Amino acid sequence: MNDIQHPAVSGARNGSATMMRLQHYLKLPSITTIREFLILFVVTAFLLLYGLVPVFGGDQLGLVGADEPRYAQVAREMLTAHSTACHEVDAKMVPRSLRPEDIRNSFHCIAGGTVTPILYGKPWLEKPALYYWRAMSFFKEFGVSDWTARLPSSSGALALVVLIFLHMRRFRPGGHLDAALITLSCVAIVSFARGASTDMQLAAPFCIGMLGWYAWYETGKNSGSLISTSSEQPRRWRKVR
Repeated sequence: MNDIQHPAVSGARNGSATMMRLQHYLKLPSITTIREFLILFVVTAFLLLYGLVPVFGGDQLGLVGADEPRYAQVAREMLTAHSTACHEVDAKMVPRSLRPEDIRNSFHCIAGGTVTPILYGKPWLEKPALYYWRAMSFFKEFGVSDWTARLPSSSGALALVVLIFLHMRRFRPGGHLDAALITLSCVAIVSFARGASTDMQLAAPFCIGMLGWYAWYETGKNSGSLISTSSEQPRRWRKVR
């Protein structure tokens, strides 16, 4: 029996070694990495999309409070003004050619309805335009509706969670999935990710910026080190140890 089992065990080991070498040369992700990304994807999709998009009942919840309808209306009017400006000169945001006339028409299209927020036909200068710009793009792609007005916040929360996962995977491997899931399960993240408001538009870029700063502080390199899979320890921790 031992004579029969040894070749099988040896073949399994050779096969495992071959797969490891193949992953090393082709830079394929490991099974653990694939499993972590799948868990992150499933949990993130559930917590951020359930009750938000129509297939999960998101079209049954209208805009609430005083702020959500106001912000959505501003984005809607800006998109209308932008579309009107583009139709006036029959142009798009990207010039058709390098001729001065085409460049002027494209600039008119870009500037129309995108510089000054508008509410009921009058300038609305109480909030920055980041949410309005992002809502305009989602309105243009998916149509004007209550649930598309919330997509800027949910996509911002998604970017934040994914970058926390990548950041912790680089600097604190072993706890990266836990950190991303803990962030994702926070009540404030789940709530503001469903709001047609400017809160997540401020919180997500600020936190992402702090992650980039910390990556630079640890490595002395640019933000590319944020998603690096290198096992090299950050410089500050190498000095301490």
